[in-house]
Amino acid sequence: MNSTFQKNIDAFKTRFKWNDEAVEALRKTPFNFEHTPNIRNSPVGLPNIYYGQGDSELSVFDDRNPYADIQNALLQFEGKNISHVISLGMNFGFLTEEILNQYNDLQRIIIVEPSGALFLEQLEVMDLSSQIANEKVAFIIGNSVSDSVSLLAPHFQIASADMKEWGFALIPNALQLYGEFSKEFIGQFGNLMYHQKLNANTATVFGPKFLKNYLNNVIHLPQSHYVSQIEGKFEGERCVIISAGPSLEKQLPLLKAIQNKIVLISVGAALPTLHAHDIHPHFVVLIDPIELNIKDFSSGKFTREILVSSLVGNSSVVANFQGEKFFTQFSQNFDEAPSNPYGRMCFMDSAGSVANCAYSFAKIIGMKTIAFVGQDLAYTGGVSHAMGHQQREDKTSEEMEKDSNMKKVAGYYGDTVFTTIAMDVFKAWFEARFAADKDITALNCTEGGAMIKGSVQQPFQTLADELLGLPDIDISARTDVPLVKIPSVKSLFQKDLADINSVSQILSACLSSFKQVIKNDQDNKAMTKAIKMLTSFKDYLTKVEKSSAPHVNYIMTRALLNLSKENIKESDSSFEVLNKLKPHLTDLQKGCETYSTLLLEVLKTLRQKPMTNP
Repeated sequence: MNSTFQKNIDAFKTRFKWNDEAVEALRKTPFNFEHTPNIRNSPVGLPNIYYGQGDSELSVFDDRNPYADIQNALLQFEGKNISHVISLGMNFGFLTEEILNQYNDLQRIIIVEPSGALFLEQLEVMDLSSQIANEKVAFIIGNSVSDSVSLLAPHFQIASADMKEWGFALIPNALQLYGEFSKEFIGQFGNLMYHQKLNANTATVFGPKFLKNYLNNVIHLPQSHYVSQIEGKFEGERCVIISAGPSLEKQLPLLKAIQNKIVLISVGAALPTLHAHDIHPHFVVLIDPIELNIKDFSSGKFTREILVSSLVGNSSVVANFQGEKFFTQFSQNFDEAPSNPYGRMCFMDSAGSVANCAYSFAKIIGMKTIAFVGQDLAYTGGVSHAMGHQQREDKTSEEMEKDSNMKKVAGYYGDTVFTTIAMDVFKAWFEARFAADKDITALNCTEGGAMIKGSVQQPFQTLADELLGLPDIDISARTDVPLVKIPSVKSLFQKDLADINSVSQILSACLSSFKQVIKNDQDNKAMTKAIKMLTSFKDYLTKVEKSSAPHVNYIMTRALLNLSKENIKESDSSFEVLNKLKPHLTDLQKGCETYSTLLLEVLKTLRQKPMTNP
């Protein structure tokens, strides 16, 4: 063992608590290179990674000018406020060193190295101990794409205060060295970031609707149930999740034939199609806050359907639904918090798709074989959804080819199909869950659309043949649970109102101090007071965010996020800093006023017609 290698390993042991067993495990981690790489010095005396044979041999860095490759990899960062970087491959630390030197505001650079053995070989030829010890540098080593993306996710949270802009620092020949891993990794990580952006945009666009739906839906809790009350009640059983993809139409006859033989869980958008063919699911899932859902639930043909709704699902649908209602919380942290006054409801994880939530619900209640129909996640034959769907589109191949929001993916039958970026994110979510949920069998019985990795493709007829000879099922005994017991809804809302009013009062004082500074930016006393008020206000926001309901948190979190992401320069004067922050505080004030008005309206309704447990 040479001294350079030992120095690097000692640095890993010090920072990451490695032991000799961990090092040996890395050395034995297999990676299936198409061409076995080897390390040797280039003509300019620097180590390089070579792969291929004879005239077709390639090297990760240009033999004569490796620095040109490094500079080219960083060109995309010019003019950007880069805070987070991913590098695929250790690459002797050359890229990492340059990034650390060029970007003072860098928060994190993640080295993703698929081959443990190649990683250790590089530690033998370069002293990287200072990089290893640097808290800004993190390492993910392993040959599993899904595991690497999962480990990367906590470092790349777009809602985090230290997250500005991010990017890949990539060497083209390093991508080629790792082959399919490179393609899959970049694709899956891109989907992860799109998912985060989608959720952030949803919260921004639909935030007021979330708040309004929450206020109206909480009123129904005393006459409803929590999903947590039926958690595990269907342990080991099987179900069918029905989505509204275009391939649903071909499965309608079989669905009708087996609808009493197996549990059916439907997304709301599939209801018009199902009810038009006299098919009635046992559960129907609602998560969207928007009014578009109302029409999906307006057939008037409900018989046995049970509504499974997020607490921020459209409140008109919830209010008009005549059957049983089971609620879930939309904030996992709040749902699991000991101080949560509602008690645990359960949280349905998703990538923003109702079908994702339906799968999460099926897992919660214990299903172990989960079949999918209508889960195209693509424009099958150019069609987006089944007949009856409100947003059904029919596109030509030429239109899809030109659409920048569409891409080609592997199809169910080994062909290629067009899908949207959003649908591809939903598909990636399923694939990640299927890979992780080893105890669940996912059957893709869609017979159309995109191929979903990790699922077993099976004709729906095969499942139907297994079910048709079985007796009818009755789920009533498992869903017969007591109404939930919660504190007075009125008292919960009064606490929310008190929190909002406290924030509003401090906010008003803060903005008043800003006005004094604007009148006279030379008034040092006014400036000192404004800065003091701003500091105390941020501290108070943080305190309220930790203790309030998630629906109040929406207002606080967005404010804290916007405040923290404001680009404050060291050269900015105190006056310039206050001017940059003032618009965010003004927006927060408007949000508090809106929510306070909504709360007062609901409290007025409760005084007229108290809603308590029967």
